[in-house]
Amino acid sequence: MRAPSWLEEFTDRLRMLGPFPVLTRMVAPTAALVSWVTAGAVGGFNGFLAVLLVLTAIAAAAFPDSTAPLILILVMTGSWFLEVDPFSLPWSIVLALCILVVHVASARAAALVPGTAYDRGTTMLWLRQTGLVAVATVGVWVVSVRLGESPGGSSVAVSAVAVVAIAALGVGLILATSSDSDD
Repeated sequence: MRAPSWLEEFTDRLRMLGPFPVLTRMVAPTAALVSWVTAGAVGGFNGFLAVLLVLTAIAAAAFPDSTAPLILILVMTGSWFLEVDPFSLPWSIVLALCILVVHVASARAAALVPGTAYDRGTTMLWLRQTGLVAVATVGVWVVSVRLGESPGGSSVAVSAVAVVAIAALGVGLILATSSDSDD
């Protein structure tokens, strides 16, 4: 008894791709799963959104160099806003970090050619850059949560401080990454 031809072709493609690229492609669906489970625990689960998330996560893993990861990010964000009602700013850090992981994992997977072996130096560089963005993301999130808890109707001041904080973090990241590439 033989397996269907599509299954044989699929396993051949995975074998040609190699273990490291396959594992890298599985990071984005894992981040989507973490986001979905957290949104469901905080808000509630929606069956249709779960199926849509699974389908887009599979597409993002299969085609990291297409628009599939962007669609996955949009589905993750949309399902978060639909499932977490009322919106919870303190829990939004999970969504933000999961989006970061989907983005970075998809970019890394798209850069790997079939048969690429694990390269510690390149992986550490990607992790260091991702860590910088994660720190900036958490920083903006902390500022947003703190400003969201501020009393009174000072929404213009809160917005101005948030925009300045985001701009400062952006400039800081640009300076940090440009000085790393000069070394």
